[in-house]
Amino acid sequence: MKVVLSFGMGVESSALLLRWLEESAKCGFDLERDLVVITSQTGGEYPDTKALCEAHILPRLRRRRVRFVQVARAGHLEAAGIVVLSDTREPAELYLAGAYTLYEELSEAGTVPQFSGTRRCSLKFKAWVIETWLAQQMAEEPFRHAFGFNTDEQARIAKSEAALA
Repeated sequence: MKVVLSFGMGVESSALLLRWLEESAKCGFDLERDLVVITSQTGGEYPDTKALCEAHILPRLRRRRVRFVQVARAGHLEAAGIVVLSDTREPAELYLAGAYTLYEELSEAGTVPQFSGTRRCSLKFKAWVIETWLAQQMAEEPFRHAFGFNTDEQARIAKSEAALA
């Protein structure tokens, strides 16, 4: 069964991915055959994130021949769809922006990211994009979907688990 890791490029998902890459015998699945690492580019990541991922994450993915997919929104409306920026087992570059960025969205609306309650920006620029790709690419194949959460994020974990039920 395929395992899809939603890679947010933060501490938790990076730690999970690195653990799998460094201790693959404990994973319970074949990294090269079964693992798909996917990230949705919002256009808002720091240049340091790019540099660190390209220096520490991407070389390990290349060595293990793990499939790495980078996707992004194609436009403001869902009807515009998504753009696949990269889909490779030899990733060399982390793309920080796609065809339509969160910054563009916020600038057009004259607002800033909202941090209380529902994470609407994350839902629109990460979750929807990844779920759309999964529906297109994995519709006929069973898979497990993994996320990296901080242990202090119990409410987010519970909400994520409830969505799977």
